[in-house]
Amino acid sequence: MEIVQLVNIVLSIIFFMCYAYQFVYLAVPFLKKDQPHKPETLHRYGVLIAARNEEAVIGNLVDSIKAQDYPTELVTVFVVADNCTDTTAATARHAGAVVYERQNKEQVGKGYALNFLLDHIDQDYSLDSFDGFFVFDADNLLKKDYISQMNRTFSDGYDVLTSYRNSKNYGDNWITAGYSLWFLREAEYLNHARMLLGTSCAISGTGFLFSREIMRKNNGWPFHSLSEDTEFTVRNILEGERVGYCGDAEFFDEQPTGLSQSFRQRMRWVRGNAQVFFREGWHLTRGLGGKNSLSCLDLLLSIPPAIVLTVCSVVVSVPATVLELVGGGPILPLLVTSAFSFAAPCLLVLAAGALVSLHCYALSMPAGVIMLVLFVVMYLLYFRFAPGCAYNVLLTPIACVLGIPYVMPAANGLLQQPVAVIPTICGVVTYYFLEGITANETSLGTNGEEEELIGRFQEIIRQFVGNREMYLMIAVFIIVTLVVYLLRRLSADYAWTIAIVVGMLMQYLGFFAGYLQIGQSSRTMQLTVGCIVSAVFLLVIQFFFFNLDYTRTERVQFEDDEYYYYVKAVPKRYVSAKAKTVKKISDNARNRRAEREAVTRKELLEDMDIDMDDE
Repeated sequence: MEIVQLVNIVLSIIFFMCYAYQFVYLAVPFLKKDQPHKPETLHRYGVLIAARNEEAVIGNLVDSIKAQDYPTELVTVFVVADNCTDTTAATARHAGAVVYERQNKEQVGKGYALNFLLDHIDQDYSLDSFDGFFVFDADNLLKKDYISQMNRTFSDGYDVLTSYRNSKNYGDNWITAGYSLWFLREAEYLNHARMLLGTSCAISGTGFLFSREIMRKNNGWPFHSLSEDTEFTVRNILEGERVGYCGDAEFFDEQPTGLSQSFRQRMRWVRGNAQVFFREGWHLTRGLGGKNSLSCLDLLLSIPPAIVLTVCSVVVSVPATVLELVGGGPILPLLVTSAFSFAAPCLLVLAAGALVSLHCYALSMPAGVIMLVLFVVMYLLYFRFAPGCAYNVLLTPIACVLGIPYVMPAANGLLQQPVAVIPTICGVVTYYFLEGITANETSLGTNGEEEELIGRFQEIIRQFVGNREMYLMIAVFIIVTLVVYLLRRLSADYAWTIAIVVGMLMQYLGFFAGYLQIGQSSRTMQLTVGCIVSAVFLLVIQFFFFNLDYTRTERVQFEDDEYYYYVKAVPKRYVSAKAKTVKKISDNARNRRAEREAVTRKELLEDMDIDMDDE
């Protein structure tokens, strides 16, 4: 572990060196004042909004634009309803926007939608009739003087401007608060400082403005990566433009409220920035001797180091930490490693498998061969059935070492599909094989003749195959995963809590009976403590992933020309308008289901506790 710690120290030093210059930015706003504005000119603007299934929020954004203190005749709102299956287009039209509808399942993404929108604006209105174009996400809201403040800075001669991105839901939980503080830092202590120093700022996804000349130069919007904002920034800097910042122009953006949603967004940003770096990294390097050399250096130090250094740290630390823990090592390396666990799951498992096999081989050739064969078989098994659950292969042995393996099957049932039990089983097999290797380390590490090596080989297989505790854990994990999955999908109050309680009770009883059967009754206390800790951990998971307010449950009814609808509405405490799906059901399927589940209207009313007199 000394080598691993040394590698992490070196990586940390490199990381610090790459980002230390940003400490200078912190002091700049206190040492340098903003320059006064030039005489202001009123400009005509088009507002571009790409929306997909945003009926719940698009009207609010259009209303906030219409309520600006800037002359309304100089602002036209354009919305592209991109592959929508709801009433986004109708809602936007009703609010006063010019709406174009787009259906294209091949060219999917915000970049394609914006390019489509610009093409139609050019056909119907002529792009030359606008001086600049704003870009917003559908869930944004603008402060009343947003456009006026942006126009003042736009009049200073900037062709690209970004603004102050605040949060609509700062107080929802610690995740939204963290996002808000991140964007505050990015706005006031990065972009503001860059503006004061005369270097280029960075666009951040939404809430920015570009001139007609920039649009013409780029021939529309040709940016289609997962981080089109970074790609747009890089392109402008390479072409000699300086992106400005208007801190007085404030808008509000909705942040993710759940860990899973936040993780997916962050990983999308990471992949997008990697795409931009591989495409434009060489051009940024060449730009270090040009007009925007400081801006090119800023972007080079901002985009790739965090990704590259994190992957390097994970590849080195995770396998070594698993081995150290299985061998009885300290717990601190696990915590350090977990902080960097953001690499691609399959790549991470391959790296871990290779390193563990090499360590086993160094101890004994038979052990190394068996470990390698096990990893290959397990990798093919979970890669075929559950490639998206690769982290389970690594998390399960760690949970076993920590004494809380009971959290794994319940977490699988709560957060994933039942097939996630396959990589979890692979993790169980890995743990017990390494435990056997550790227990026989002394005898396996001695040299011997060929016959003795064969004997050791057979002994390893015999102990591994005959490990009844491993079979007990696999059986309990399979049953609990299925039960928890089925319970949490029930249309009942507190389904997740019921699933957690039942799952932990089943595990406790299953392991308790199993330990008595295999003669390990002394592990009862460890089992009890492990189940309690696991249950607490699962309740924390429930809080972040499924936070509903059952105290305000309501039963409502409505009807159309063909059906009566009886709905039980359970409100979320923290609502994210984007977290929804719309599923179309064909008439044939609906009729078949109606036949299978036919009940009288009276029975439905009684079942939903609706008073007949209300009808």
